[in-house]
Amino acid sequence: MNYEIWHDENKNNGEYWHGVLLIPVQSTSKLLELLKIIRKEFNYQEKMRLKFSGTLGNKKKSQYIRNILQLFSYTLQVKSDNISLTNRLGRDIHKKEINPYLELTELLGCKYGLLHIPNNHNDMFNTMSYGDRVEKTFSFVIKSCLHGMFSENKPIHITKILFDGYEHNNQLPNRTSLFNGELRRYVSIDDNLEIDSHNRRTRSNDTGILIDFMDNIVGAWQAKLSESTDIYKSLFPLADLDERLRDNKIFSNVNSRWYKSISCSRCYFEDEDIRFEPIHENISQIRLDL
Repeated sequence: MNYEIWHDENKNNGEYWHGVLLIPVQSTSKLLELLKIIRKEFNYQEKMRLKFSGTLGNKKKSQYIRNILQLFSYTLQVKSDNISLTNRLGRDIHKKEINPYLELTELLGCKYGLLHIPNNHNDMFNTMSYGDRVEKTFSFVIKSCLHGMFSENKPIHITKILFDGYEHNNQLPNRTSLFNGELRRYVSIDDNLEIDSHNRRTRSNDTGILIDFMDNIVGAWQAKLSESTDIYKSLFPLADLDERLRDNKIFSNVNSRWYKSISCSRCYFEDEDIRFEPIHENISQIRLDL
């Protein structure tokens, strides 16, 4: 199946986060349609930039992000479990008159990888430029998803990569560097692979909406994992995913709704060696081969 890779980076408090969403080409238009419906419900214009920053203390934006994260969780499902989205703003929840404005019923087949580099590459291979370091860890998370989430029975063909980071790193990822080494037989890269790194400000509304979606996901996971105060419960939709990651159920339970659909890892560099560990330190997560 043909997939696009959408990327977002987040740098905060001396840390670095890569988030990648693998979207089947056939599902991109449907995902965009759903994101537009959510925006319309909360009266956010399509051209408006909606980053995660400032969400947790804002009631309206928290409710919006909660719906966005419900959609994110649903995009990763491999088994149908319909979800209803509701807007509780300005309504009396005690009257039980809150009707859903959107029903999620169509599986989208997305996959997600999150990689946390605690000290923002500062201890990584001194001979490499900062841009090369970011490219290298970007390659780590891409290849781990490709090798660990797909198989001979579920092959993947990459047609496009949308990379967030050129403006900050002044470097466009190189195809050869990203896919250096042997790829599994079920992974293929299009001969005309497009690597797109245009700035958010230059994008069409449609592309910008998907870029904001990526920003919201990475920001939400960062807030969830750092146990940020969430008075309006905007991060609640991540709870089930977080629990299954902690319990090592995503890759071990074939009956999981999110079987092989998400991986969250941390990367360290020690004496020129690379060490990976689960982002939840109290569990042993399957290490995805690079």
